[in-house]
Amino acid sequence: MAKASYFDVNANLKNTKLLAEHLNEAFETGSTARIVEAIGTLARVKGVDDIAKEIGLDRVTLYRSIKRADIKLSVAMKLLDSFNVRMLVVRKKK
Repeated sequence: MAKASYFDVNANLKNTKLLAEHLNEAFETGSTARIVEAIGTLARVKGVDDIAKEIGLDRVTLYRSIKRADIKLSVAMKLLDSFNVRMLVVRKKK
């Protein structure tokens, strides 16, 4: 299982390549909690209020989803879109 490394979100918020790498590291852990934590960190730095308006979701609902590590796939996809990245499925390496 991959271990996520430290990532300075504030310094790299506009660098979508680094954001994607950070999110990929979270996905490689296989931990739903870690994935939601990474998405939530990006959302908080970018501004949950702004993102909630952008994706058409109530701010409180978005905060609760992040806090409970219970983000619907549709919301996760919208969040990733707001970060200017997308999810892609690839075959596992053996």
